[in-house]
Amino acid sequence: MTSTKIMTVVGGALVVTGFSSAVAQQQEGNFFQRDRYEAVMDRYQVDFDPEPVRLGTFLLNSQLGLGAESNDNVFADPANEQDDILFQIAPVADLRSNWSRHELGARAEVTHREYNDLASESATDLRGELRGRLDITRGFDIGGTIFASDEVEPRYSVANLAVFEEPINYQTTGARAVARFTRDRFRARANVEVTDYSYDDVALVGGGTQSLGQRDYSYQRAQGRISYAVTPDIALFGQAEASTREYDELVNVAGMDVSRDADGYALQLGANFELPVLLRGDVAVGYLEDSKDSDVFADVNGLSVDANVQWFPSRLTTVTLDASRRVIDPGLATSGSATAQDYGIRVDHELYRNILLFAEAGQQERDYEDIDRGDELLELRFGATYKMNKRIHVDGYFERFDRDSSVATGNFEQNIFGLALRIHP
Repeated sequence: MTSTKIMTVVGGALVVTGFSSAVAQQQEGNFFQRDRYEAVMDRYQVDFDPEPVRLGTFLLNSQLGLGAESNDNVFADPANEQDDILFQIAPVADLRSNWSRHELGARAEVTHREYNDLASESATDLRGELRGRLDITRGFDIGGTIFASDEVEPRYSVANLAVFEEPINYQTTGARAVARFTRDRFRARANVEVTDYSYDDVALVGGGTQSLGQRDYSYQRAQGRISYAVTPDIALFGQAEASTREYDELVNVAGMDVSRDADGYALQLGANFELPVLLRGDVAVGYLEDSKDSDVFADVNGLSVDANVQWFPSRLTTVTLDASRRVIDPGLATSGSATAQDYGIRVDHELYRNILLFAEAGQQERDYEDIDRGDELLELRFGATYKMNKRIHVDGYFERFDRDSSVATGNFEQNIFGLALRIHP
């Protein structure tokens, strides 16, 4: 059933894409251009932004981040509020080809956080990817990415229980592929992604360890989108998505070993636009369903939303709105899934060419299936970036997390002040 759904979605989109590309000789990109406005964070300042280092036919963008944070509730725990200062080092390197056609690239990131007093919270995140794109014609290309990571979940994750001596460490490995075709007013896209999640055993307060093997799973997703440009400013589209979650182990619920495997799909209609009224965005609304293999866990269906809209009240200010509604794995053995509704707004402002300000507010709502729990997490962020010159940028920021949960132990407040230096070789 799962394979049939995925192959139907991606196969249908690829058939349309492949057939159309056979007769396509050129791309009429003007119907899908979305560059009338320039977001504040995308604007390149010649005097203050770094230039990539040329390595033959490749370009290297790199930076070294050095920072410090003050956190007044490291464990995100209402009953055990402990503050600490952490120091962070974060090198990043991104390499890409500079060819007239096709592209190869690679990216590597390391983020190490070292706590001053709470040594058990110190951790290192590793992320890497290799990617490529093959341009078949001017209007048709295919691409792929393989990726891997080794990182920790934030302490405010519902799966990071207070009895854990350290944050949960997990690894991901996977690959994604995409095919894109554009001709005149028509555009088609199909993509497939496979990701494996593996969780390490975690040490317990007071000694011993707990296995998290029940959280290990494989996630597969296929998506197809077909768009038609009504005008050069507006394109309407329909898209379909199929997904599956396959867990390595059964879970014990009320004395029974049951499977948490699930199949899901979403059907959406939407619009991609860039309007003369200073708006640009991509909005999709439709229906989703998440069906479990076991009757022990509840199925989910309802509204599906994916939206990202930018408003440009002036050349110096960008306002971004985000909204989504989807089904997620909450990381709890007793809950087969959770409905996630996220809303956010961010304002970026260019005070001077080398001083950027931002303010951001977001709300995360989680409605957990199979257990009596619901959470609302409020996230607030604001800060500034000072670009001293092409080589040195300074970031200052404040973050606040405030969760209101139907479970008393799920409530917490956390405030973080940070200062970081970014060095561009």
